[in-house]
Amino acid sequence: MNTTRWTEWFEWFHAHPETSGEEHETTGKIREILQELSIEIIPSNLPTGLLAVIRGSRPGPQRALRADIDALPVLEETDLSYQSLYEGRMHACGHDFHMTSVLAAAELLQADREQLKGTVWLVFQPAEEAFTGASQVVQTGLLTGVEQFWGIHADPDLDSGVVGIHAGPIAASVDRYRIDVTGIGCHGALPHLGKSPLTVLSGLVSDLDAFARRSVSPFRPSVVSVTQMHGGDTWNVIPKTAFLEGTVRTFDENDRTAIHEAILRITEGAGIASGTECVLTWTEGHDPVINDPDLSEYAKKTAVKNGFAWQEVPAAMVGDDFGLYSKTFHRPGVYLKIGTGKGHNLHHPAFRVDPSAIAPTASFLKHLLMGD
Repeated sequence: MNTTRWTEWFEWFHAHPETSGEEHETTGKIREILQELSIEIIPSNLPTGLLAVIRGSRPGPQRALRADIDALPVLEETDLSYQSLYEGRMHACGHDFHMTSVLAAAELLQADREQLKGTVWLVFQPAEEAFTGASQVVQTGLLTGVEQFWGIHADPDLDSGVVGIHAGPIAASVDRYRIDVTGIGCHGALPHLGKSPLTVLSGLVSDLDAFARRSVSPFRPSVVSVTQMHGGDTWNVIPKTAFLEGTVRTFDENDRTAIHEAILRITEGAGIASGTECVLTWTEGHDPVINDPDLSEYAKKTAVKNGFAWQEVPAAMVGDDFGLYSKTFHRPGVYLKIGTGKGHNLHHPAFRVDPSAIAPTASFLKHLLMGD
């Protein structure tokens, strides 16, 4: 295993982060590496990101391995010698590690393709952070024959190289809501002449916590968060308009619907009670990621059989559009957590990956996809 080269790939990706939809330089580097490895690149209409394939010499299923490739608009606060060269952009979610590990696994699979059972698709997906990348890949129509979908994600709660496995829900659905309130603006000294949207918003914050989240069973995880509020321009004027925005996370589709309906009722009720106009805008994001039980068990057995450290991990309310592949093609999938050394959480400006996790991850993925 040429781990020195893998580390060089990783450091290059980390130093050249590109945000969702802008991953042109990143895509070019991936293409360059795949060409060096003599791995077949499949033409597609993707503006960024790409698909490649390794065809085994023995019969077997088609499997897909996804690596997301976009970075975040975060100013890096590490002391790494290979820190971001682009101010205000950073691989703060480990996608540099994902790309490198999948490319390293691809090198191992390519070298052993005479023993490879079936076909392995390599999916270098753009725009995961924008939740649009999986949809772009699906729309290429190239993955219709895939029978299993595999994905990985860096996990700073696990020791370097430890594989985290969980059957069932592993990542939540992600929806966005916004409530706009239109009242009557007036002088701050004469509130009786107006209808303050700020007063309505303050009540909405309490009601969303008291009623929306509690519209579903407490035995099933759900999150209703208010993440921003805006209204007013100065200290002595009650504004005419204001809004708040937030996110809803669930694992259960019925809970997702129930919370949406509850927020709508709360919004409409606030408007009636206050005499203002309250309008809810609901933006449905991606679905939850549900790990297939059988493939999850296969991953555990593969780890044990080949001497890799693994542990059970809990589900989390963070989201990922990886679940769209299984939903669209009605095929099982598994989203694995990979320990990258304990430290700052994902999306933190000081988040870092321990490069020592690359080699065991690549080796584990190779065993997982060989079809032994």
